[in-house]
Amino acid sequence: MISFSNQIDLGHMVILIGYIVTAIGFVYGMRGQVHRIGDRMDGFLERMAAVEIEIKKLTDIAVALARYDERILATTTRLNLMDKRWEELRAGKGSELG
Repeated sequence: MISFSNQIDLGHMVILIGYIVTAIGFVYGMRGQVHRIGDRMDGFLERMAAVEIEIKKLTDIAVALARYDERILATTTRLNLMDKRWEELRAGKGSELG
């Protein structure tokens, strides 16, 4: 048969104190871990901001290169048309000026 006693002896008190000390130690240990993780996240956010700035710079460069490419294409087209017109004039096929 199971019997219950309402007595608390020294062994029970030592075990209870041990549990409490362990729980407090765990809480403070986890608190330190959380602070370290927070510090690492701050560093990560700073690096991500730097990467975003670099990506913006690269985007600006890509846009500038695309514009220069369009200008070069337009200039090439104009030169080709001018060359064709020059050849027509040399061959006497061009219309008279004026």
